[in-house]
Amino acid sequence: VLFRSLIQCCADRAVQKAFIMILYIGLVCFAVQYLYPGFETAMVMLQEKPANNALVQWTVYWVLCISYSLLEQNVLFLLAEYIPLYTELKTVVFLWLVHPDFQGALWLWFGKLKGIHRALDDELYPKFLQVLGPFSGQEQTAELKEPAAKKEKCRSPAPNGKGKETASEEKEEKEFENCREEAPAAEEETKQAPVFQGQDEEKID
Repeated sequence: VLFRSLIQCCADRAVQKAFIMILYIGLVCFAVQYLYPGFETAMVMLQEKPANNALVQWTVYWVLCISYSLLEQNVLFLLAEYIPLYTELKTVVFLWLVHPDFQGALWLWFGKLKGIHRALDDELYPKFLQVLGPFSGQEQTAELKEPAAKKEKCRSPAPNGKGKETASEEKEEKEFENCREEAPAAEEETKQAPVFQGQDEEKID
C-alpha cells in the first residue's frame, strides 16, 4: 500500500509538472529558441580562442533559427492553429538543435549541409566574382604580387659564374644582374601601391 502511494504521488507530481510546462509552453519555447542560444553564443564570442565546433554550432543554429522565423511569420502562422501540439513539437526540435548532448545544428552541418554548400560554392563563387568585376580585387591582388615575386627572385643566390660553358648559363647570369638592378624600383612600387580592402601589408611584402 505504501509503495502504491509513493508511485501515485510521483505520478501526480510528474503530471503536475507536465501540465505546468504545457501551460507555459510559450515561455519555454522562447527560452529554448532565443535565451539559451543567445547566452551560449555570447559566452563563445567572449572566449579568446573559441573552439571551431562551437563556432560552427551557433553560426549554423542562428541561420536555421532566422530562416525558420521568416518561414513561420509568412507561411506557418496559417497552419499553426490546425497542427496539434505545434508549439510543443517546435520546442522539442529547437531543444534538439541547441542541447549540448545532441548539438543538432552541428550534426546537420557536417552530416548534411556542408557537402551541399561546397558544391554550390564551387559553382557560384566564380560567377559571383565575375559579376563583381573590378570590385572583386583579383586584378589588384595580381598587380601587388608581381613586385613581391620579382623581389623574391632577386633574393635567390646568383648562378655560379665559374666554368660557364653554355649560353643558357650566361643568360641566367644576365637576368640575375638585371633583376638586382630592378629590385629597388620594384620595392618602391610595392610600397606605393594601394592596399585593397581586406589585404594586409604583410602579404605585400
